[in-house]
Amino acid sequence: MCNLSGYVGSERAAPVLIEMARKQEGFAGGFYTGIATVSDGTIHCAKVIGDLSVLLHSTDAADFPGTVGILHSRTRSGGGREWAQPFVSSSGRLAYMSHGDVGAFRSLWNGSDVAVELFGKGVDFTTREQSSRGDYEMALPDGSVVHGSEVMCNLIEDEKTGDPSQDLSHAYSRFPAEIAGAMVHVDAPDRLFASRINKPLVAGTVRHGACLATTAMALPEPGMSRREIEPNASVSIGAFGVETRRIEPAPGVVSELPDAETTDELVLRLLSSEKGRHFGAIKRGLQKERPGDGLRQDDASVYGALERLSRAGRVYRKEIRLPGVLEGLTAPKSVFFRAAD
Repeated sequence: MCNLSGYVGSERAAPVLIEMARKQEGFAGGFYTGIATVSDGTIHCAKVIGDLSVLLHSTDAADFPGTVGILHSRTRSGGGREWAQPFVSSSGRLAYMSHGDVGAFRSLWNGSDVAVELFGKGVDFTTREQSSRGDYEMALPDGSVVHGSEVMCNLIEDEKTGDPSQDLSHAYSRFPAEIAGAMVHVDAPDRLFASRINKPLVAGTVRHGACLATTAMALPEPGMSRREIEPNASVSIGAFGVETRRIEPAPGVVSELPDAETTDELVLRLLSSEKGRHFGAIKRGLQKERPGDGLRQDDASVYGALERLSRAGRVYRKEIRLPGVLEGLTAPKSVFFRAAD
């Protein structure tokens, strides 16, 4: 899991994205950070090993032009700076990011086949290296590997239907995983595109545009109008509207979200006022209470519960710092506690 932020509207995107990223990077990110905006037919992209503060201190990301953009905060999952997201396609015309993993599609995955096909068409993968990165990697004929999300980025571009939303939907159907993702495209500087199979993705509306985040807790304004992106769906988001299309054929059947009240009580039982738990530990505890297989929505379920319980004052969070990828760096980790009765 990582954290995604997106914005399209009438204001400059970078400050809005930075605000949202700051609210959620401690949930499942903070080790690698990257941003991409679109302005005047150009994608402006910066990526670092480190958290949001490293991005802001070592790049000019805060000053990026453009009123549409995406920002990604990644877990400690290996690789150099190029393995941070978003990824820019080989032609430089789109930037894409995602969160999730292969999950239930492991036995069916054709990631390396797709990577080899694109490599044969001349795609120059920036993440290409000889070492192994586990679930994130796709193998090329010479034994080198590339990041799966960079493969997806270039597969989207390879669809060439003339409709970025349709390209994204087709790529997700062809190359499925337990993921959600978002992209910006130079041919659509007033749109933000996203797809979701089963990992969480929330869209919200502010007075100056629309936002996209992994959790509603990251949206700029508490209580703002928002909606969960449907599973197995792609969306095209304008400043004040969302167009939805189903991913066809659907990669698989996604389970319904469990009852919210029951989930809230389970999460409360997992927490105490003395010993906190981070997002991943809460999710594992919930999965132990509700075992099962298939395409589940455990991440969305936990985020929903934490947002409701935080809003009700029954849960609060503190931030701790963990050792970062590079010596001298640290990364944020949000730890949740049960409020005293």
